[in-house]
Amino acid sequence: DEQLDRYEMYRRSAFSKISIKRFMNSITGTIPSSNVVIAMAGIAKVFVEEIMEEEALDI
Repeated sequence: DEQLDRYEMYRRSAFSKISIKRFMNSITGTIPSSNVVIAMAGIAKVFVEEIMEEEALDI
């Protein structure tokens, strides 16, 4: 099932915490704490998953 495949890929995927930290540093000008980086990586992952799911439904 395609939905199960997408879910498995979602579970295995992750954003690089160093990349998230650098991105946030470039925007805010401050070094974010590790908890903030972890939270932002999770939020970004959910955001991308929702975009992918919406695109899958449009096909």
